[in-house]
Amino acid sequence: MKAILRSGFLALAIMTLAVSALAADWVRYTNPRFGATADVPAEGFIANPPPDNGDGQSWASEDGKGEIAVYGSFVVINETFEAYRNFVIKSAKDEGLEITYDAEGHGWFAYSGRQGSDIVYMKVIRAENCSALVANHVYLKYPASQKEGYDSIVRRMAKSLTSEPGMACD
Repeated sequence: MKAILRSGFLALAIMTLAVSALAADWVRYTNPRFGATADVPAEGFIANPPPDNGDGQSWASEDGKGEIAVYGSFVVINETFEAYRNFVIKSAKDEGLEITYDAEGHGWFAYSGRQGSDIVYMKVIRAENCSALVANHVYLKYPASQKEGYDSIVRRMAKSLTSEPGMACD
């Protein structure tokens, strides 16, 4: 029994170190359309093909279990950023997310929670440099078993999220 526990602990430690190592080198991504800008890990994630509408970029972890994204969008369904926040959180709950963290301030909000065996985190900021109502996002989804390794990635991406001038904001 001890050997099984030790091997399980060792495997978890190796996964944690591997994911932590992913956060060692970073690159700055800026979406040209909406100006959503954030630091993303330079290694350990593979870029997915960008969407045809040019709203952002997503990456899959090399093990295929995690996902990160930086993107922007026009807020067309809601009239205010606060209404958009309420819509996004309600939508996440409707998709089965059990929210365990919810914070907001002037021009931003963030939430996190469990969806099955995964953790989901999202931070959204209002793009102040646009005449239209635009929201810029960082989104992460990863196995709860890899939380410790992803913590530094979540912190860095959330802290680095800014809004730069974008083509949609001209």
